[in-house]
Order: sequence, then structure tokens, then C-alpha cells
Amino acid sequence: MFLRTLSLALVIGVATACAPAFAQTEVRVSIADLDLATKAGQKTLDRRLAHAARRVCGGMPSLANRSLVIAYRACIAEAEERYAPLRTLAVNRALEGANERRVAVLADKLGFIAIR
Repeated sequence: MFLRTLSLALVIGVATACAPAFAQTEVRVSIADLDLATKAGQKTLDRRLAHAARRVCGGMPSLANRSLVIAYRACIAEAEERYAPLRTLAVNRALEGANERRVAVLADKLGFIAIR
């Protein structure tokens, strides 16, 4: 339940001064279809976040323009800094939910009543 609502909130945004004029200032990253309690789900999330950061920052500029490359790398770093706490929160919530389900299943198998 929490992860579905978090999927709407996991947004990467950067300052408009950092992102080029043609870049998006905000990109939504859906996590509703991911099982973040698994390494595979976390890796997929990381790929999506990296892709979203590249979209927000306008894509890698030509290496011939050093100042644009430096600005792009700064933009990527800022985007990563902004989404890191939300990524951690989403993964931690998924792991907590998985642990709660394991306890409930074990309690049911042992004949205990799980009190929440």
C-alpha cells in the first residue's frame, strides 16, 4: 500500500539553473511494479533513477564543450543527491513489509496470533 503511494512521490527534480533549457525539470519514477525487497528490484530502481537523472539533466553533451560536460556532471550529482533519501526510504519500507509478512506467515504456521 505504501509503495504505491510512494511511486507518485519518487520524483527527481533539479534546479533550473543546473539543467539545460531543453531538459525536463521533473521526472516521475514509478516503483509500483518493483519488489524492492529483492536485489533485482533495487537494481531496476537504480537503472530507472539513473535514466531519469539523465533526462532531467538533458543528456550527455558533446565532450568538445568542457563547460557543458562539467555542468551536466554537476546536474547528475545534484539529482542523485536529491533522490538518494527517497530511494533509501522506499527500499527500507519494502524490506520492513517483507519482514512483517514473513513474521505473519511464520506465526500462522506455528499457530500464533500476530498482534500488530
